[in-house]
Amino acid sequence: MYQIDLDRPIRHDLDKFSDEEIMAQARQIIHRQMTSRRADPFESPDRVKEFFLTQHHGLKAERFDIAMLDNRHRLIESRAMFHGTIDSASVYPREIVRACIETNAAAICCSHNHPSGVAEPSRADIDITKKLSQALALIDVRVLDHIITGKGYAVSLAECGEM
Repeated sequence: MYQIDLDRPIRHDLDKFSDEEIMAQARQIIHRQMTSRRADPFESPDRVKEFFLTQHHGLKAERFDIAMLDNRHRLIESRAMFHGTIDSASVYPREIVRACIETNAAAICCSHNHPSGVAEPSRADIDITKKLSQALALIDVRVLDHIITGKGYAVSLAECGEM
């Protein structure tokens, strides 16, 4: 986890920036660190949850993202694939298959947010995960997890036994 160096002086000029600007910069820094070849692989649901929570922070409508991984589960690229409304987003497996082929992904983790703040999986969430797993299996790409993010927490379908 990240720690604050209490011996360093605190910068008091941060109030020049909005919360959104600070979060956007934080997301860029985390994304750079996670895409670094030195970065730890996506091997635990907690790591994947942390990644997608930063990506979905502050979103007002549903967004479906994928993290495409190499055969060692290191991040190749993440993409916001589909944008929806306040309570749904249409997901097209064909587009995800295309993205996996373009990046030569061996596996993916997918995620979407629930703008309501409640990250409990719906039957539709479970069904699309199974549909994606079947489609991607045809091209030898594994779906490792589907993370649903809410306000400050996330739920892993793998941890729930729904994968």
